Amino acid sequence: MIRTHNLNKPASYPNKLFILKRNPMHCIIITAQTDDNSLDVNLSNILQLIQPLASSSQWDISELDCSGSSADELQQLADAKTRVSGTDLLRLATNLTLLLDGLFSGYFEGKNQPWISIRAADNVGYEVQTENQEVLARMRQNFKNVTDMTYFTPEQIMVQYLKEWAQAQIAQTAQPEVRPDIAIIVLQLIDKFEALKNRLKELEEI
Repeated sequence: MIRTHNLNKPASYPNKLFILKRNPMHCIIITAQTDDNSLDVNLSNILQLIQPLASSSQWDISELDCSGSSADELQQLADAKTRVSGTDLLRLATNLTLLLDGLFSGYFEGKNQPWISIRAADNVGYEVQTENQEVLARMRQNFKNVTDMTYFTPEQIMVQYLKEWAQAQIAQTAQPEVRPDIAIIVLQLIDKFEALKNRLKELEEI
């Protein structure tokens, strides 16, 4: 059961998102491991948890990589670089079967800065950034594996992300029908490390 309470609109927010240590927004990481007493970790459930704010917000979508019956429509909206209504995003999110990557930034009407950022991370989990403490409380209450990243250093963030990704790859090797080439995994890991290093450089610009 999803527990909900009244939410209040936060004030204004900085431009840069994605786990920036100096960003006053609070960040949590939700990893995709659940049990019978917790919600599946997916975009649809995250959006449902922040109702009615999800429906009343306008959403920017970028860096999208997904599959499912609604994937083409969602990709077209992302490519158009126009904001999507919360109602449409909720409808489309319900019909996604896989969301590897994607950044979803929610805006209140008439506002130029997002009040929340939701990033899918390689089908490992989600990063949620917001100053709305009630939203964060809902995530901690309804999802099993929630890590508060507010006081993590950029280096710790990088290690955490790579650890989660590597664990997902190792889990695949245990499946008889999936035997990924270890060399390919290593190369992918190097690529991800370089990409994260570039993101960390952005910290010095703030």
